[in-house]
Formats: sequence, structure tokens, C-alpha cells
Amino acid sequence: MHTPQPKRLQALTEEEGRLRGLARKGRRVRVTFEAEVAEAWISSSGSSGRRVQFIVTTPDGRRHIVDSGLPGLHIEGASDGEQE
Repeated sequence: MHTPQPKRLQALTEEEGRLRGLARKGRRVRVTFEAEVAEAWISSSGSSGRRVQFIVTTPDGRRHIVDSGLPGLHIEGASDGEQE
């Protein structure tokens, strides 16, 4: 008869434990990251009107599209003595 091996428990880092605590469906969270504007333009699309669209580059070199018309999105300039 084969006895199944028990799973080894792995300790969580404080950050992993914190993130797991937030990972609940329906939980409100705020996600922020800093990036540099690579491109920006104004789009107009029927009922949603005109809005600014961005392509930003994060410090790791990844590019992300940011739709300023998304509900709950807030964009602000960095204020650490960086260019605004």
C-alpha cells in the first residue's frame, strides 16, 4: 500500500501574507505604480466623449496602456523632484 506524502508547509513572507489577505473577491483595493509617459493622445468615442489615453513605461521597461476613462482611475504627476 502506498502512503501519500504530506505537503510541506512553506512559511509566508509578511508581504505574501498581506497580499493573500487582500485576495478576497469583492474586496476594494487601490493599485498604484509609477511610470513614465511614452505616448499620449486624445481620443473621442461617441457617448464617452473625449479623453486622454496614455502609453506608459514602468522602470522594468514594460509598456502599459492607460485608459483615463476607466471608472475609479486617478492619474497624478510624480512629485519627487522629477519632471512633471
